Amino acid sequence: MKIDDVVCPFCGCLCDDLSVRVENGRIIAVDNGCTLGNAKFLGKERLPAPIRRSGAGWQPIGYDEAIDYTVDMLLSADRPLLFGWSGTHGEAQCIGVHMTELIGGIIDSTTSVCHGPSILAIQEVGHPGCTLGQVKNRADLVIYWGCNPIEAHPRHMSRYTTYADGYFLENAFRNR
Repeated sequence: MKIDDVVCPFCGCLCDDLSVRVENGRIIAVDNGCTLGNAKFLGKERLPAPIRRSGAGWQPIGYDEAIDYTVDMLLSADRPLLFGWSGTHGEAQCIGVHMTELIGGIIDSTTSVCHGPSILAIQEVGHPGCTLGQVKNRADLVIYWGCNPIEAHPRHMSRYTTYADGYFLENAFRNR
């Protein structure tokens, strides 16, 4: 089965033009993804089913059992921390926030580790910014400073800057 218009869960570019081929409940191929996105979808370490700690190891369990176990664990905790979320799509994050509020927990993401100091500075002095759509459609010059978009976000330049024509800018490769 082929599924089109899949959103890549890897980085902030949120490339939404991927096609994924699935056989027997497993992703076997990804079309139009970068190497990082493909690795996320096709990783050999990707878990095909829920697991639960059993002694010193792990044991596969069914989804119903995993949900029941997780509910019991969350409801018995005094102050659970739900951490991670950076590889989770928006709808699941929204559900996670609501669930955390319901159980009186704390929610945090991996961005607090790498972006925490930046967020503190933004709270103090503000942040001029724009969306990637505004960059694509309006910017006539883009400078990448202190970063490596080819390594971190391989499709960023083709979707938003160097090679992407914008609403007010045609032939971006020559004119940007």
